[in-house]
Amino acid sequence: MLDQSTVYEVLIDKCSLDEAIDEICFFVQTVLATDPRECSFLFFLHYVFVWGGGVNGMHLLGDGPDGLQALKVKGGTEQISRKLICKGENDCPSSNIMLGCKVVSIDSISDNQGRVIVTTADGVIIHSKHVVLAM
Repeated sequence: MLDQSTVYEVLIDKCSLDEAIDEICFFVQTVLATDPRECSFLFFLHYVFVWGGGVNGMHLLGDGPDGLQALKVKGGTEQISRKLICKGENDCPSSNIMLGCKVVSIDSISDNQGRVIVTTADGVIIHSKHVVLAM
């Protein structure tokens, strides 16, 4: 079933050209910033259709002047997360920042205070009022 398959699973099952598998895997890694073994195939199709402009707009996904890769943030997107967290250059609560943590769920707490419970892939559970996520 395609709604439960990853990009990699579909490629291995349906594609016989190793070069094509490599190219699509590279595309998923660079444009979607994720591993093809963790990316839903339906999400991949949706992304390509919506951001690629449908069948005739695949050039938008490339790195040309009109492509989405041209919209990269100089210095990386992590700096946006840090600016949201830090009040000033020397006032950044580094003990509250967790980098490189894969988040598997974010659940709201029904206490009317807007708090959430964040669970990471390695089982760490965090209770917080504010969460900033970045890829």
